Formats: sequence, C-alpha cells, structure tokens
Amino acid sequence: MSNSHEIRCLIHGSFRKYWSQIVEARRLFMGAGITVLAPSADVVVGSQDDFILFAGEAGRDARQIELEYLLHLRRLGADGFSYFVVPDGYLGRTAAYELGVALARGVRCVFSEEPKDLPIWYPRGNVTAPAVLAAHVIRHGRLPRETTAAGERPMADLASEVTQRGTLVAAGGIIEHIDTRGRRDILLVRTHKWGDRWSVVGGKVRPGETVRAAYRREALEETGLRVRVGRHLATFDQLRGSGYWLRSTHHLFVDFVARADSRRVTLNDEAEEHVWLPAGIALRDLNLEPNAKKIVRLYAQTCLRAA
Repeated sequence: MSNSHEIRCLIHGSFRKYWSQIVEARRLFMGAGITVLAPSADVVVGSQDDFILFAGEAGRDARQIELEYLLHLRRLGADGFSYFVVPDGYLGRTAAYELGVALARGVRCVFSEEPKDLPIWYPRGNVTAPAVLAAHVIRHGRLPRETTAAGERPMADLASEVTQRGTLVAAGGIIEHIDTRGRRDILLVRTHKWGDRWSVVGGKVRPGETVRAAYRREALEETGLRVRVGRHLATFDQLRGSGYWLRSTHHLFVDFVARADSRRVTLNDEAEEHVWLPAGIALRDLNLEPNAKKIVRLYAQTCLRAA
C-alpha cells in the first residue's frame, strides 16, 4: 500500500559509534517512502570533539550544529517521528538529550532496540527494527499503532502527564450514524480515563496537525471508523474538578459532529466498551462524564432539532 500522506522522520543515535547502522536505517526508510529530514547526507567529511561532521560543518560550534539538527523536529508534522538507532540498547548522551527534547515537543519516539542505558517508559509498537518498520509503512501506509501493555496503564498516564505541555488542545465530539430507516445514533465509549464512565471519541492534537485532521485520526485510531468531520459543535476549557484535570495544564477542547457510514467499531486499548444509541437515551441511561454530557446535550438541542 502506498502512502496517502507524507511521513517524515528524524534519525538519532551515536553517529560516531553506529554510523553504518544509521545510514542503513535511512536507506530503508527512504525506500519505504518516508521523508528523512536528517541526516540528509550519508558521507562523513571529518570529526571534531568526538562529533562527526558533514559538509560545511568543519570549524563550527558543535552546540549550534546540534540545535540546528533539533530544529527539524518542528517539521515532522502530525505523522512524523523520531527514530533512535540503539544497537545493544546503547543510546548515548547526545541522543538521550535529543530524546528529551523530542518527548517535550510531543514527538513520537521509536527505537531500533529496547534502550538499556536509561530508565524510560514507552508504548508497545515503539521498539521496531528499521526493516520491520519500513515494511509496515509500505504495506499499511502508516506507522505501527502505539499500544499499552496490560497492567501498564497507570505508567502510561504518568508518562503522559510528565511530558504534557502547559496548553493541551484536544479534538473530538459526536460520531453519528444514520441507518436506512433514518434512525440517528451516536457513538459512546466507556473508558478508564474517565473512571469507567462513558465519553465521546477524541484526543490530543499533534504538532502541525489541524483540529479536524486530529479528530479524523483519533476516530480511526480509537474505533477503526473513517469519519467525515462536519459542523463545529463547541469549544470550551477543561475545568478543574471535572474528573480528568491535570495540574498546570490548560485543556482546550474543540468538538465537532462527524458522520460514519459504518457501525462496525474496532476499539483500541483506550476504551473497554462502545455503544450506539440515540442522544436522548444516552443522556437518560448512561453515566456520562461531565464534558461528554455537555456535548451530547448540545448536540441534541441543536443538531437534532435542525435535522
């Protein structure tokens, strides 16, 4: 399967120790249609203070070269990733620094092998050999999905809170389906994130991603549904005491109404159960988390009356 969108990558690792492996990863990724932003060359022209140099870098301040390399993180986009070549689990000091910057920017970080020289938590699917990752992208047109091992959900939540930035923008809302008889149902999911209450589908907007694109991606990842994002429903702040509040984080939710042509849902590990119901019955019978209740009620009051 060919890529329907560009996937960009930045490769990290000890260039001095593992340059040949980094060049091979670059070759495999480019062969899979992945745009490798850096390193952009595979010819080393020298070394300086234990750092290898490319054309035009001799005599320059290593700190500036490193910062310019990290600036590529801004260009990765919503589907981009940082790839760390770590033979035998060795990351090294410079790559560890780059890993911290990437995580702080919300970039997905994938490793060639399990890192062993620092204590780091990462989702399943983020340890993948270059050839395996390239083959997956060729076949599916996307990276392997991130999943959380059984029993590690508290660790995943803690890792998310540690790397959370001061302002978090999330996209989500109502996914509706209208059958051949005109029955209009909406999709609700029961999730541990809200204390096993019911909520709507949605998630964080990635760097370089629009809110509508984020909602389409979240719907596909969480439910397997391809949706058409329609009218804007509401934008509101997350309030402390609502049940899912993180200290020092400003949440901004942007919710839409989306239409699905199928009711066939395949949940990922973020939810335990799903249901299709008319909005009125959902409000009456389900234990909805506060934000979902607000959105479902607004949908019932505005969209259904206009339908």
